[in-house]
Amino acid sequence: MSSAPSAAAPLRHRTVISDADLRSLPDDLQVDGDLELQNCPRLEGLPTGLRVSGDLVIRGCARLRDLPTTMHVGGALKILGRTRLSVFPAGLQIGGDIVLHRAVSSISPGLQTHGNLAILRCPELARLPDGLSIGGDLILRRTGLKMLPSGLNVRGGSELRFAQIASIPAD
Repeated sequence: MSSAPSAAAPLRHRTVISDADLRSLPDDLQVDGDLELQNCPRLEGLPTGLRVSGDLVIRGCARLRDLPTTMHVGGALKILGRTRLSVFPAGLQIGGDIVLHRAVSSISPGLQTHGNLAILRCPELARLPDGLSIGGDLILRRTGLKMLPSGLNVRGGSELRFAQIASIPAD
């Protein structure tokens, strides 16, 4: 007896770039699927017009200084490990979660995400921008935050671990 084939989710293509000498990527780079940049210590920025239909994972890119506001990521954006990215810009188009692990010291006003926002081990991050809108959960672990911003909108839950939050706004 044969059974009908099950409708499995299609596999996404995954591109991994690991190059200690990589300094830049081509402008208007488009990746159909996931892109992982790992151990690219000389990479200082991502190209304008970067489009990734799946997840973008950046790991071990210590000189990364900026993200173009024209970047579009269909899935999650994960920046893992120390970078020189002082400000996480608003206006990025991210379809999934945003995970920042040891990655930033500030977040621009106007940041919105449809998924979760996880900020992990960013002790230099002293404040979140007013009016921050999160479509999923807010996860804060080991940050320098002392208070939550006014106008914070979290549609999911909140997880605060090893947080020093002393003040929550009335709104």
